[in-house]
Amino acid sequence: MSVYAPQWLLHWAAAVCDHTGVGWGDFAGPTRGPRVALAREVFAWLAREYRGPGNVRASFPDIAVVMGRDRASHTTAVTAYSRARHNPEAHAIAAEVHKQVKSLDHAQADPLAIADMTGFLEWVVGAGPPIHEVQRRARATLLRVRMADTRGVA
Repeated sequence: MSVYAPQWLLHWAAAVCDHTGVGWGDFAGPTRGPRVALAREVFAWLAREYRGPGNVRASFPDIAVVMGRDRASHTTAVTAYSRARHNPEAHAIAAEVHKQVKSLDHAQADPLAIADMTGFLEWVVGAGPPIHEVQRRARATLLRVRMADTRGVA
């Protein structure tokens, strides 16, 4: 199985995790506590109600992948969105997070963070290499990017 989610959704999920204080492992893992549920609700609401780059609305399967679930069974994303619809706290947090992320230049994002999140998702669903290999590749990518920056190469 392939794990793919638009990069901007990964940025938005990271921003929601930072804002709510929920760790990425909890957000995309099996944890079901109230803080984690709120973070998932905020993310689902943000991803569906606010438009990403190119005025694109996220699909429920894409949202499910970022939450560490299989694309085919995206009921977690649908449930989180449905609960958020009636939760003013989720709306308020989503609005705050959207203010943060709407100014992001997604092309200039930290490749290590994105590779770690993508690798973690692949590891969760069993589609990718072991997590330590994913982290090694991410660090190598980051090193290449930093070296190119110091040489003035785009």
